[in-house]
Amino acid sequence: MGRFEGEEGVREDDDMSVIATHDGFIAPFPFNILHLDTMRVYNSRINSQCTEEERKMLKSTFGVSILLGCESLRLGRDAGCTKAELLSIDDGNEYAPKLVKYYERIGFKIIRKVGDGLNTDLPDMLVWGGKGTRMNGDVNELLEKWSNVLRKATDKNT
Repeated sequence: MGRFEGEEGVREDDDMSVIATHDGFIAPFPFNILHLDTMRVYNSRINSQCTEEERKMLKSTFGVSILLGCESLRLGRDAGCTKAELLSIDDGNEYAPKLVKYYERIGFKIIRKVGDGLNTDLPDMLVWGGKGTRMNGDVNELLEKWSNVLRKATDKNT
């Protein structure tokens, strides 16, 4: 199994928030799965050295998270992955349904709820470490969709 991690910023003190981190692993043949485990993108203060346009882009709905996601998808595709999987975590707050809608909007499909007491819950709880909504996406479809969005955004800014 190949593991990947990426960091764009780290929390150093209360004045500076995490800009983005992500991790997961690649389950090679015969699974061909990109397992997306953790992604944090806190909409926080943006580096004062950025231009106003760069700040707006980084604070957009997708910004950094799409860049990290596309890079993860590219790494997975290069390793032969055809499917990306994630758990949209449900911490029991009002944010959980919004997160599911966000992932649906970017192209993931709901597979099942984890934590409803089904016999599939134990393996999922061991793999994911929590309850939520299991979702899958096709690596090539996601890359095609979001690469085009990134190209258009880049073309606008050049």
